[in-house]
Amino acid sequence: MMKYLKTKHPIEFHGSHQNTPPQPTGTTFNITDNGHGQQAEQGQVEAPEVGVQPFIQPTLRDVISKREVYKEGGHKKKQLDDLVVKMIVKDLQPLSVVEDEGFRELVTALDSRYTLPSRRELVRTHLPRLYQQKRQRSHEELGSASYIALTTDIKAN
Repeated sequence: MMKYLKTKHPIEFHGSHQNTPPQPTGTTFNITDNGHGQQAEQGQVEAPEVGVQPFIQPTLRDVISKREVYKEGGHKKKQLDDLVVKMIVKDLQPLSVVEDEGFRELVTALDSRYTLPSRRELVRTHLPRLYQQKRQRSHEELGSASYIALTTDIKAN
């Protein structure tokens, strides 16, 4: 009952808990026309409280779209695939990490619509693409340099 009062009648609920008359929390304005061409009594009408949002039930289309997996070649799928490849490269993880049961459970818990790429897909498409991107970027940076200095560090025992 208290939850119902709090969500459906917030002004009365808060007023009864403070033992003071409820204070208008919304904007007030004067009403002079009631919409039927007749003059209504001039008085103050309260606008609904700003902080209270009614529960909106999701549509069937919204629920179904949240269960569909990301399309192969779609923007979100590509973005997540690239992040998995970068994690493998940066953290020096083996490619088989995408086949580990614990890692799969983690990814599914984070986003159930995402399916991890297979190890074969990583080797044939994602890693070569990342390699080409890095190679192209390095080539552009070295091509614009006026001078390059290379050094070696040889330790003598």
